[in-house]
Amino acid sequence: MFLLVENSEQAKRLLPIYMLTAGVDFVQPPARRPNGAPLHQILFVDRGAIRVRCGKGEFLLKQGNAIFMQKGYPIFYERAGEESRTGWISFDGEGVEPLLRYFNAEPFSCQSDAPVKELRRTCTKAVEHKAPSELLSRLVYDLVITYFQSLRAEKKSSALRAAKAYVEERYRDDLSVSDMAAAAGISPSLLYRLFRGEQGCTPVEYLRAVRLGHAKRLLLEAPQMPIARIATACGFADTAYFCKVFRDREHMTPGGYRSLYMS
Repeated sequence: MFLLVENSEQAKRLLPIYMLTAGVDFVQPPARRPNGAPLHQILFVDRGAIRVRCGKGEFLLKQGNAIFMQKGYPIFYERAGEESRTGWISFDGEGVEPLLRYFNAEPFSCQSDAPVKELRRTCTKAVEHKAPSELLSRLVYDLVITYFQSLRAEKKSSALRAAKAYVEERYRDDLSVSDMAAAAGISPSLLYRLFRGEQGCTPVEYLRAVRLGHAKRLLLEAPQMPIARIATACGFADTAYFCKVFRDREHMTPGGYRSLYMS
C-alpha cells in the first residue's frame, strides 16, 4: 500500500514541515541506498524483523521498533527471515533541519514504536481521507516531535541505568562522578541532573547509599567481620568516616546496628 500526499507547491514552499507519503510493504524488499533516501522517514517494523546496515553499524530490528532515517544518509536494509512487514511515514520541509538540530538528532536512530503508534495511525488515516496539507503538517509535526522526545527520554533513562549498574559493580573502588558519567556515556553535569530528577539525590549520595546498603548486609551476614574490614570492603576511605556516615543515616553506630538485629 502506497499513499502519496498531494501537496501544492505553495504548501511545500510555505509549510515548515509537510507529509509526503505513507504506506506499508507487506514483504519488505531489499533497500540499497548508497546516497540515502530522498525524504526523511520514520519506518515501522510491523511484523518479523529487518536487518539494517549504516554508518553506525549493523542492527537487527524487530516487530515493534520505529526507525528514523534522515534523507541523504547512506543506508541498506532488508527483511531478516521469511516474514516481514514494514510501514512508513515520509516528510520534508524547511522546518525539519532545525527540528533535528534542536534534538541533536543522529541521522539514524531506533526505539520502541509505542510512543508514536497512535500518531502514525492517525497520519495514515488522514492521508487516506485526503486531509488538507495544513492538517497533515500538524500531524507529522506531532509525530516527529513525539518520536524525538521519547527517544531523548529513553537515552536519559538508559544512561541512568548504566550509571547505577556501574556503581553496583564498582562501589568498592574510589569512584568519582566523572567515572560514573563516563560509564554512562554522558557529561557529569547531565548525570547530576538525571540523579536529581529521577532519584532525588546526587550521584555521590547514591554511591554512598549503595555502599551503606552493602555494609548493612555484611554486618548481619558476617557477624565476626571487624567493622574496619567492612568499611574497606564497601569502599569507605576509613573506619571513622564509615561510622560517621552510618550514624548520620541510621542514627546508630555500625556496632549498635549489628547488636540490634542480631539479638
